[in-house]
Amino acid sequence: SVPTVGQDVVIANDMCVLLDASTPSLGRLTVRGDLQFVDNQDLTLTANHLRIEGGRVMAGSKVAPFAHRARLVIGAANPNLRSIEVYGVLQLVGLKHMTSWTKLTTPAPSGSSVARLQNKVDWGVGDEIVVTSGDENPSAFETAIISQFSVDGKTLALGSSLQYGHTAGSHLVSGGTTVDVSAEVGLLSRRIKIEDKGSGGCGILVGKLWKWEGSVELVDVELAGCSGAGGTNPMIEFQQVGVPLPLRRDYFRSSRIRACSFHSGSTTAIHA
Repeated sequence: SVPTVGQDVVIANDMCVLLDASTPSLGRLTVRGDLQFVDNQDLTLTANHLRIEGGRVMAGSKVAPFAHRARLVIGAANPNLRSIEVYGVLQLVGLKHMTSWTKLTTPAPSGSSVARLQNKVDWGVGDEIVVTSGDENPSAFETAIISQFSVDGKTLALGSSLQYGHTAGSHLVSGGTTVDVSAEVGLLSRRIKIEDKGSGGCGILVGKLWKWEGSVELVDVELAGCSGAGGTNPMIEFQQVGVPLPLRRDYFRSSRIRACSFHSGSTTAIHA
């Protein structure tokens, strides 16, 4: 039956559940079998806690990347707890973008709402970007939402004016070498997004727990607002759980993380 708001759900090890509609806000979701996102529409999975115990949660694959939007909105009431525990397989493979970052081709002064890029991009209206600092102040970066883009894919209209000025061009250094000092422009939005439910606790723990070994395959995934414990926990952490032994680094070598973005959460993205 379809679960109700706040209900705890267990997918048994002999079950394969096809997720073809967005869920209500669940309580604790435990996956011992398979949970697979059906790639025929945008989907959202919402829960307080996701724990994979020898099972698999899948959206897309290397041969068939997920082409729609998939959101995992996870977050327990206690930010000190990891809201996603992986002692099985978490496989989220989105359809990759042609370009995930480029540089400005002309300066973008403070107050401007246009970014002209060096390379063509295949980003879309509503996507969020980051523009890096244009000077020695590392905190002078900012984010913006794309409101329009040119036919050639090299000019973006932004939904708000830039607060800082961002440089473009090259600088001649000693020895006659020319260095491109143009500000970078990166895409934060991805087709698959893991986001905090509001408590800051949507970090991912990939672990070895007794008979279960965790692995992740994350491609074109956005992690937003995931930190926990006052922002001290990494967004993704690999560790053995309940075993007082040094971490065996070979067990998580099957994991793969590519073309992902991490923002608005912990200062540490991945820790092993």
